[in-house]
Amino acid sequence: CVRCQRRAEPQQEFRAEQGEMQGSWGAWGTWSTCSRTCGRGVQEQSRPCLPVYSPSISFCTGEHAHYRICNSNACPPSSKHIRAVQCSSYNNRPFMGRLYEWEPFNEVPVDQHCELNCRAVGFRFYVQQSERVIDGTPCGQNDTSLCVGGKCSSPGCDHYLGSGKVMDKCGVCGGDNATCRRISGIYSFISCRAPPSSKLKTSPSTTCGIMFEI
Repeated sequence: CVRCQRRAEPQQEFRAEQGEMQGSWGAWGTWSTCSRTCGRGVQEQSRPCLPVYSPSISFCTGEHAHYRICNSNACPPSSKHIRAVQCSSYNNRPFMGRLYEWEPFNEVPVDQHCELNCRAVGFRFYVQQSERVIDGTPCGQNDTSLCVGGKCSSPGCDHYLGSGKVMDKCGVCGGDNATCRRISGIYSFISCRAPPSSKLKTSPSTTCGIMFEI
């Protein structure tokens, strides 16, 4: 399948890369509107690096923005895949002097998973319609990672993209396995089931189906 190139359009710069800027961080702003109404979208929260007028030099170290997952509810079964929706939005835009119907083209290298590559229906060529898909678009067909600002990012257990946090052995998100309680001993199970022929009567103090430590 031959790849054709559409003239690039200006894109908003991805500004969540870690780095150092002279100044001091301001307060975090409010969360943006979710990028999708269903099927897992993305929200952005950012903070400004404010200039500091001081003899001592300080730097804004860390992230300018972070992202979290939102609207994780499943989309209706009849809904189109988010990539198909984005590709079809180019159906009424002329390409090389004519109109085509577009569908997602996924057979691209890993480093192109967050581009919007669309194939002309019935033809053997595809086009990079946009350098970036909408935030919240899955990186691959069966991938839990999401595209944010044109880059593939995996959600941590805290639902923040790129946080890298995982559940520890104690079931704590981002923990260090230090909060587990070890329980040891010998356990037996008391059952209150009686043979069919017996007429077992239990008092309110009878305990059934409980694990006891000996």
